[in-house]
Amino acid sequence: MAEAILIACPKCNKNLRTPANLQGKKIRCKSCSHVFTAKAISDGAGKGFDNVMKAPNPDYEVDKNPYAVVDHSFAIRCPHCAGEMESEDATICLHCGYDRTIRERHKVIETYETTGMDYFMWLLPGIVCALSVLIMIGFIVFLITSLAGVLEDNKDAWWAFGLRASQLWGTIFSLFVIFFCGRFAIRRLIFNPVPPEKIKSK
Repeated sequence: MAEAILIACPKCNKNLRTPANLQGKKIRCKSCSHVFTAKAISDGAGKGFDNVMKAPNPDYEVDKNPYAVVDHSFAIRCPHCAGEMESEDATICLHCGYDRTIRERHKVIETYETTGMDYFMWLLPGIVCALSVLIMIGFIVFLITSLAGVLEDNKDAWWAFGLRASQLWGTIFSLFVIFFCGRFAIRRLIFNPVPPEKIKSK
């Protein structure tokens, strides 16, 4: 005679009768092979059936080593979630987003789709700067080739300065504009032509 309790498998919901001394221990369900901790269905364990009974054919199977390794796998696994990596060279875990190179987990953010208008508005300042560079180059050519004739025809005007001074300061101003506008145009149109993503506010 052995005192018994009634438990239920959490996976297949089958009621099992087990000895009371196995309560709190790991057992394996004979029906679905699920391993779980034995726990009586109610505080009054055994109510509704005989507390004392013989159990020649029990519904349980005691798992003597529930933590034993049952399968061997040599696949590369994520250090964060232990999920299997896509390949040995993979750096980002597809399960949790952990990056093996920087040892951090990437955050998932929601963004809006980038449209053609977004591209146009992003590239427009670079295009304007490129056009400004071309205009300044043309202005330098004008200073060298045609400024002398313009000053000769308007030598009495208040803005008609000396030829050499006008060419010198006009060239310096043009080179200044060419440098800054050209640098911005190269960065925007060549090195960074893709507009930043717009993050959706929560």
